[in-house]
This record gives sequence, structure tokens and C-alpha cells, in this order.
Amino acid sequence: MPGRWFERRDTAQLEIILDEHFHTVSRWRGAKAGADETNAMDDVLTAFQIDSGNTTWGTALCIVGSDDTPIDIGMTVYHCNKIQISDRERRALPYKLKFAWGDSYAAGVSAGNFTEQMVFPSDESPVIAIDIPRLVAGTKLWVACEVAANTGKVDFFTGIHEYQI
Repeated sequence: MPGRWFERRDTAQLEIILDEHFHTVSRWRGAKAGADETNAMDDVLTAFQIDSGNTTWGTALCIVGSDDTPIDIGMTVYHCNKIQISDRERRALPYKLKFAWGDSYAAGVSAGNFTEQMVFPSDESPVIAIDIPRLVAGTKLWVACEVAANTGKVDFFTGIHEYQI
């Protein structure tokens, strides 16, 4: 049967398939007190909070700083694959979240290193899958949001797992 994962000869395709199905342990993180671009997340129960602009993208927030990964010794790449929304200001409206990776949010967006996810009003406390590639440890990850109203805050935690490649 051609095309089955175990018959592929393309290593990059195999890595993508394995990444989608075989994950390491998950670590859930919140906002570090005094967070910055170097240390943004910590093993705490304090949610990250971002705020939409007035029907436009709000100010981006660094959620994985340059020194936040690796979490576990010897890991060389990470995958921030989920967020858990704990609260949002405009529950009756959809939100769009933009995740960008690189030295800054603007640099990530400019280079095309970003993905967008939606949060809908019917979602009570959604876990949102983030469709991003595995990133080299030390790569910064940013998020911004947009809501079709004046402004709107979103509180969330990040789920991350790491690999030794």
C-alpha cells in the first residue's frame, strides 16, 4: 500500500507524522511574575492575559521567552501545542488569536512564521490546538488577539512538550 507512513522515504514527512501522533510529557505553564522576553512563563497558576485592540490586533505578548526552554534537561526543541482559555471578556463574540515565533512578534509575522486560531462564543473553557511547527529551544513565541468589539481580554495557560532531537 503506497503512501502509508512506514513506507515513506521522506524523513521530513515522517517527522511531521510522528510529531502529530507521538508526544512527550505535557507541561502547563502560566505567566511568570515580572515576565519579559527572556522569562515569560513559569510553573504557576497565574494566567497569561492579552487584550484585543478596537476591532484590530491588540499588543502582542511574549508567552515563551528565550530562556524558558528547554524545561527538561537535554531537550532541544519544543512544541507549544495547546492553550487552555480560563476567561474572556467578550463571551458573546468570536476571538481570533495570532501566534508568531521569532525575535519579535513583528519579525515573526513579517517572515510568515505565524498561525491563527479561532475561539467561538459557544466554547465555555476551550482547549485550543495551536498549529505551529516544533521550535528550537530558546525561540520566542508571541500571541496577540482580535475581537469584533471595542476591546476584549483573554486569559489562558499554555501547554508545551519538548523533544530531544
